[in-house]
Amino acid sequence: MVVGEISEGAEVLVIGAGPAGYLAAIRAAQLGKDVTLVEKRENLGGVCLNDGCIPSKALIHASELFHEAGHSEDIGVHASPDLDVDSLQEWREEVVDKLTSGVEMLEERFGVEVVTGEARFESDGKVKISGEESTTVEFEDCIIATGSSVIEVPGIEIDRETVITSKEALQLDEVPERFVVIGGGYIGMELGTVYHKFGSEVTVLEAGDRILQGFPQELVEPVKKRAEELGMDIVTGTAADEVSVAEGTATVTAGGEEFEAEKVLVSVGRTPNTEGLGLDQTGVQTDEKGFIATDEQLETDTGGIYAIGDVTGEPMLAHKGYQDGKVAAEAVAGEESAAEFEVPAVVYTDPEIATVGMTEKEAEEQGLDIMTGKFSFSASGRAATLNDQDGFVKVVAEEDSEALLGVQIVGPNASEMIPEATLAIEMGALVPDISMTVHPHPTLSEAFKEAVEDAVGEAIHKYNPGRER
Repeated sequence: MVVGEISEGAEVLVIGAGPAGYLAAIRAAQLGKDVTLVEKRENLGGVCLNDGCIPSKALIHASELFHEAGHSEDIGVHASPDLDVDSLQEWREEVVDKLTSGVEMLEERFGVEVVTGEARFESDGKVKISGEESTTVEFEDCIIATGSSVIEVPGIEIDRETVITSKEALQLDEVPERFVVIGGGYIGMELGTVYHKFGSEVTVLEAGDRILQGFPQELVEPVKKRAEELGMDIVTGTAADEVSVAEGTATVTAGGEEFEAEKVLVSVGRTPNTEGLGLDQTGVQTDEKGFIATDEQLETDTGGIYAIGDVTGEPMLAHKGYQDGKVAAEAVAGEESAAEFEVPAVVYTDPEIATVGMTEKEAEEQGLDIMTGKFSFSASGRAATLNDQDGFVKVVAEEDSEALLGVQIVGPNASEMIPEATLAIEMGALVPDISMTVHPHPTLSEAFKEAVEDAVGEAIHKYNPGRER
């Protein structure tokens, strides 16, 4: 043994302490396993808690408060708010610190050994951890939860000062006068909207023919319309070719035009963190993009090695990682568990988008006879009282069985409405089940009930003579 190197053993070794990994460690410990959790950064929680989901939603909330306070004259509220960026960032850090320290406390209480360092496989049953001390861990089972990183655009250097990633965008100490976003996906649109509401002049450059390409056009249209009403410049069909920086100002060349800004956010997708893991020392297989292949219990081609979360591919969502972690930990413990679950997707734009299950197009492509229902928030009493009536709820159900197949929402608090739809699909609910469920009034969730009733011609607050029964 090399001087300074320690050799240990673990029943279950979890690599990566993001949402997927830290949950897998806790669940395995709950099931009586001896668990070691290794994380290369100081704080647990991964990108989600430290640099992604949590701090971004904090800034989204703050930007909405700031914007509404200064733009609510139509409902009799007159104000001229000031933004204290230092206090905002202090609050964001407090939110993050509270949650990450909570994860650390949970790991400790469940008896999980946490090791700080970078893991690399030496064989199918051994990992070397490089940290303050080199540690070799021999394991019975291993769960890979190393997450993903920002994709870099060829020819565009990210200096993390002027040309930044979402991590730096969440930590800015002042609001830039001009802010260019390269990439019109969910991260780009969320953070672009945040800084526009804080006062930046925002331009979003999207190489594709529209923003938010992973979502149906009818859901994206209200988001695009609102962004343009706010004054954001959405430029589609235009790829960024080059970014040059001089004296703190960036010039983005795209489609033959030049766009200047104090900050340029590069957000064109994410890539799995598999490079440097030493997977070539194992039998674990990856696809051409580096994502790890798994079976229904999230076990790789190498028995005893599992992979969960972003590192396994789309959808790369924290809540999918949570459920993956639970499945893998239970599989390791010999429980009957499989990654067969509905995964809702949410975009925290203005308005929010949330989807689960099949879209109308996907159901038709599968040859299913379907019926659809739709209810607009313009007819919602609760949306009217919130002064936020853009968007709708759409449902897709099978014609003969009346089984709910999919739900798409764009509108206020869509993220809080989609769990009901997810539960309904997961449990095999039928249209009558939802129709007979009493929804409190006035709530936004009533729109879900009315959309379902519209599918069978029973919606009360929507006149649709073609659907009457």
